[in-house]
Amino acid sequence: MSDQDISNNPFVSLFPSLNEAKQFRNSTSNFLPADIGLNDRSSSLSEKQLSKEEVLHHKNEHNDQVGQLHEYSEASEDYSVKEIVKKIELSYILEEIFRITLDRGLSTDPKRPTHCVYLEELHNVVADQNWLDLDNMPQAVFERLMLNDPAKSIVSTRGGVSDRIAEEEAGIKDVLLYLYLCYHRLFISKKKLEDNIYKQLNQVILSQSATSLCHSEIYPHAKCSKELIELIQDYSAKPGHMETLNQYITSLASYVSEQNKSGEEDMTLLDAFSGSFETLRRCFLNMSLVDRNLFICIDTLRYFACSTDLAEALLDFSLPRNNTSAQAYQFSLLGAPLAISCLPRMESEQYEFFEHPSRTTQQEHKITEQNIWMPLRSVTTQMHQIFYLLLRSSPEVRHKTMKWIGDCLHANSERSKLWNFHFEEVFGSVQASDGFMLNFGSVLLRLCKPFSLPDSPKILKVNPTYCAAEASGDGEAKNKNLHLRGMMKFLSLKAALLEPETLSLMLQFHLTTAAWLCQVGVYENSTELEPLTFPLPSSVPEALKCIPEFVIHNVTDCTIFIKRFSPTSFEEVGPMLGHLLNLVLVFMGSPERINNPHLRAKLAEILEALMPPRDQERYEGLLVSCTQREKMFKEFPNIIHLVPTLLHVFISIEMTGHNVAFEEKFQYRRPMYIVLYYLWKIEVHKEKIKQLAIEAEEKVENADVPLFLRFINLLINDAIFLLDEALSLMAKIKELQIKRDSGEWNSLPTRYRQQNEENFHHLGLLARFHNVMSNETIYTLKWLTSEITSIFCHPSMVHRIASMLNYFLLHLVGPKKKNLKVKDLGEYDFKPHQLVQDICEIYLHLGATIGPTSRAFCLAVIQDGRSYSTSLFPQAQVVLHKIGKSILATDLEQLHEAIQKLAVDQKRDDEATADAPEEFLDPIMNTLMEDPVILPSSRVRVDRSTIARHLLSDQSDPFNRSPLSMDMVIPDPELKQKIQEWLEKQRRVSS
Repeated sequence: MSDQDISNNPFVSLFPSLNEAKQFRNSTSNFLPADIGLNDRSSSLSEKQLSKEEVLHHKNEHNDQVGQLHEYSEASEDYSVKEIVKKIELSYILEEIFRITLDRGLSTDPKRPTHCVYLEELHNVVADQNWLDLDNMPQAVFERLMLNDPAKSIVSTRGGVSDRIAEEEAGIKDVLLYLYLCYHRLFISKKKLEDNIYKQLNQVILSQSATSLCHSEIYPHAKCSKELIELIQDYSAKPGHMETLNQYITSLASYVSEQNKSGEEDMTLLDAFSGSFETLRRCFLNMSLVDRNLFICIDTLRYFACSTDLAEALLDFSLPRNNTSAQAYQFSLLGAPLAISCLPRMESEQYEFFEHPSRTTQQEHKITEQNIWMPLRSVTTQMHQIFYLLLRSSPEVRHKTMKWIGDCLHANSERSKLWNFHFEEVFGSVQASDGFMLNFGSVLLRLCKPFSLPDSPKILKVNPTYCAAEASGDGEAKNKNLHLRGMMKFLSLKAALLEPETLSLMLQFHLTTAAWLCQVGVYENSTELEPLTFPLPSSVPEALKCIPEFVIHNVTDCTIFIKRFSPTSFEEVGPMLGHLLNLVLVFMGSPERINNPHLRAKLAEILEALMPPRDQERYEGLLVSCTQREKMFKEFPNIIHLVPTLLHVFISIEMTGHNVAFEEKFQYRRPMYIVLYYLWKIEVHKEKIKQLAIEAEEKVENADVPLFLRFINLLINDAIFLLDEALSLMAKIKELQIKRDSGEWNSLPTRYRQQNEENFHHLGLLARFHNVMSNETIYTLKWLTSEITSIFCHPSMVHRIASMLNYFLLHLVGPKKKNLKVKDLGEYDFKPHQLVQDICEIYLHLGATIGPTSRAFCLAVIQDGRSYSTSLFPQAQVVLHKIGKSILATDLEQLHEAIQKLAVDQKRDDEATADAPEEFLDPIMNTLMEDPVILPSSRVRVDRSTIARHLLSDQSDPFNRSPLSMDMVIPDPELKQKIQEWLEKQRRVSS
């Protein structure tokens, strides 16, 4: 090889000077092989020379891998060639990872990146060293980050190769994006590096990343907090980046936290990431449900929840300073995604969907609704994943998550108060939005899903004493796990509420709640699910006292809501629906378990909701199957106890001693009438009702008044009050209509005219309520008396029902009926023809059969001197013929004839007893006593039927208010005999 050739050889740089390289060639010319590139001969070499030979051969094989490392010429005396090669390879790897270089020269080695940023300042500092090593990496990376425009310093490092992507990656300006890509490439190169080298490089990247977040002012050209969010959003879904990005975020959070704990860094993890948190929070505040970046942002939030350290910082950032501010939770980072809904965040904002609803078809509304459900479901599903990650993190993070949930619910507790529904604008300005609370509720339902299985023993792990427990501070709360503290609008609310998966989870959760309540309410400290058997144990578990009433309210409201908007859901859950029926059976008839009679009565609404409809039920235009519900009411275990339970709560509303508004009790009883009629059509329940009627008649004088007797007594009371009030209101409405139509109101001042209109409207509402309730009550009496008559004709009952029927029939068919002819009968739900028909059928049920009971009823009809007259039934027949009920009119005529025959005998008896001695007369009714008894306390003598009727409603002596029951009254056989003897004597005289 000539001197010119050797001077062009790249390996000359390994020698201190060209002369030494020539000397080395000459001294080894007899031994080196030709392919070494320095000589054509070779022989035995020293260990050091052999190493150089191996290196040179290696370099030739890899197309000048070493390059122009002139500085190693001086170091060649201290390092073996293998060590030199190792450092060269490391330099190439560092260039590949960090895309920086100290060497402007070109190379043909494919292991070098095609483009790097040339660090001129560092190159000058290290005295023209043109390779990278571990010692200068911190300074090298820092210099790279300080460049305002790295693209201007890019140099090509491989000749003849152009790579646009590599050039763009080398010139990335964003600090955190550059560092992350370095981290990603380091992760890929991990197998090529020794463990200690990998750790040092990882430390360099994390250190610079932490500095950029904690002291972003160092990089005036960068916005590091925003860059972190953009980094996660841009790379979280890229292939090959999910694992490394998550690892990078987690490692960075741990590094900042450790630096702060060791005292090397003053900035806390929350301080370092608060800028990024705030950037993400503001993104959520400006997004809608159809924003294409919404789920990218939620996924970004998930990255923060994956790290234990970062999750704690996230919760600290999301917890409002004022934890009583309801809206503060909605606008926090953790709450902002939950506020994204088809409903507006604020009351003042416009609705986004269902514009011009009256111009849009129902099918189009349905399509819009389904399009809303998809993103709604995705929001709640992904937010559930985030909350789940937080709850499964460290105990501290779990505590803070539960605290956030509990404080949020407590801050929004005012939503349940009545005033919120009357002052929506005020309410909307201080409370979280409906959309937020619905999404939040859906997330909580998903969190409850693992133990929302009614038949799973997991439900027994729910602590019934939780709501009664207290904590003196945050530490004790942590230890005890105590954390709780227009048409467009309608369509938007409906869409938000009816998202199918959330709806299914809601029903499943409340079914589980019902199963749990039954276990807690019957069995003490049970660890396994126990079957329910009746009668229930008399002892009530103490834990039941700790459960707030709203738990049952929630179950009831959910059931009614499902019935109204998604009845198909009942059929989908199948036999699990029976847990709601168990809830009713256990609690509705048990004042020992629920002292509040209003709450027990409210459970009847569950029965009404579960009941198959009277007519074919349709939902969204489709027939809805009722198979599961029908089967439940017929075959469910313990279903035989449903009727007694229902009658018990019907009575308890009247007998509570609580201050129950008069109209309120009728509202409670309305669903009971509907359910009882449905049960009457099922044979097993009809037989149970008949059995109760027979028992009532047999035990009519028991100290404890029979259940069915008390029921029909209250039923008659209700009918008397409701229908009398309804007829009175209809008469008033007729008067007001006449005055209004005559123009009498037109002459009044505006204020008085407006007041009259308001009064008229109010009367209309009252009339409608009383008409609806009286229709149901009279109808209930009609179907009951169709097969049960004896108990209604009992002496304690017969006069009341007979006088009631006479009174109302007289008002409906007599001379006063013209007072009830108002305009728009349907507006007030007034059905006089139906009432006449139902009342006449009751007459026939009780009086048309041959026997002592019918005779007693007919006599009671005649003895009613206030309303009965011989013209009453003929007037009713005229109305029946008019409405097309001729057969009923004929039957009533036959009853009228039978009554008239009895009337003749009754008139004779009345004349005979007209001058009865005072001692023979009942002091309350002023009628001749048939079976006199002595009241034990007042010693007053009254007729047995009179005191029996009184005691049905009032268990006290009517003369001195002392406690009294039928078993306490004292028969007076002597007086009874005197009355009978006197009556017989009077009859003989009159005949």
